[in-house]
Amino acid sequence: MNKIIKDPLVHFLLLGLVLFLIYNKVNDQNFEQDKIIIDSNEVKQLVAKWDMQWKRPPTEEELTNIIIQDLRQEVFYKEALKMNLDHNDEIIKRRLSQKMQFLSNDLATLSQPSEEDLDKYYKEHSPKYRSPYIYTLYQIVFTNDNHKNPVEKANTIFKNERNLSFEQMRSKGDNLPIPYYFENVTSHELAGQIGVKFSENLTTVKENSWYGPVNSGFGEHLVYVIERKEPTLPRLQDVKSEVLRDFQYDKQIELKEAIFQSLKKNYDIVIDVSDSDYSENFKRQLEDQINN
Repeated sequence: MNKIIKDPLVHFLLLGLVLFLIYNKVNDQNFEQDKIIIDSNEVKQLVAKWDMQWKRPPTEEELTNIIIQDLRQEVFYKEALKMNLDHNDEIIKRRLSQKMQFLSNDLATLSQPSEEDLDKYYKEHSPKYRSPYIYTLYQIVFTNDNHKNPVEKANTIFKNERNLSFEQMRSKGDNLPIPYYFENVTSHELAGQIGVKFSENLTTVKENSWYGPVNSGFGEHLVYVIERKEPTLPRLQDVKSEVLRDFQYDKQIELKEAIFQSLKKNYDIVIDVSDSDYSENFKRQLEDQINN
């Protein structure tokens, strides 16, 4: 009996038996991992995606093709994971990172703010919800293309001819594809047509007299503001949907950063860059950013 136990062939057979049992155990686990189940929920999701895209449910033939395509994708996906093809793939990294961030967005959306939270947020960000300035005005412009010194030309007209009628003043400026007269135009609309700088400069312009020159991308303007309506703050109830959207967006950003900072603690982050390629100041700033 002792001779049999000491026989190398018996050792080999025992080792083979152990390996066989281990293989079968692992193989049973892999069998479950390799199983692809197409259940009713999966089919419903595929139908919903089709309906969202084509605005109708798929026919039975179309549904069969959809399921086969989804199965094909799942098979190739699982095999690609087995072959480690996802390793160091930039596109896959980016996509999986996005999916993790989408989870944080969903968490933020699930948490509905109370009326008090929304009211506090609205008050803290009230300038964002104010209505824009509204103007009724005349304007003429002197461009760089038509004048060596448009500022000087504007100042000369302003000094000597600003008491002319609106029709007479109209002929003093250059022809451009922008209106001479604006009625009840918002500051946003003016910024879009003439420029942000021009629109911002009108907030302090005195009404019912010519003023200028006011600079824009077109040149130098003389402006006659007939009426300027100041911005007003609407009631929260009137802009509640907009405030809720902004609140949830800000919470998404806040939660995303909190989750990142929490998960980052699970990793030992080592900065190993060549001293010859980067300065000590760069590495120090990078370390500060990573560790804070």
